[in-house]
Amino acid sequence: MKQEIRDEWVRRLRSGDYKQGHGVLVRKNRKGNKEYCCLGVLCVMAVEAGIVTSRFEDNSYFYGDQNEESSTHLPEVVQKWAGISEEKIDRFVYVHVPEGTVCPNNKPEEADSCGYGDCVVCREVSLIDLNDSQHAPFSKIADVIEKWL
Repeated sequence: MKQEIRDEWVRRLRSGDYKQGHGVLVRKNRKGNKEYCCLGVLCVMAVEAGIVTSRFEDNSYFYGDQNEESSTHLPEVVQKWAGISEEKIDRFVYVHVPEGTVCPNNKPEEADSCGYGDCVVCREVSLIDLNDSQHAPFSKIADVIEKWL
């Protein structure tokens, strides 16, 4: 991944400026406030860089270009702009963790169930799964991105 994009993405995830949401890239909640998936934050960056456009429909934002648009997964054009290699992504952003890596939670006894993918047992982790299923906070997702992408 391009370091300057990764660093800015990680900075934004840790900033507290983005309320974390689940299920779609970006949505408006009942109060009209935006909620972001970790990949939605990257899509916002791509809009700001002029790489993709966004449109709002049915409480969700769609991101993409003339070839592809999505509200639920990272568009390929964003993947290419960010420089995320094919080995690291299938649009769900799988982070491949080297064998022998120790759990970042420093709980080796829970290595098979920590859920953050940095353990010997879980060799891959989807950022979507971290965000949507495991409800990992942006700070933890930022740690995974910083270390493995």
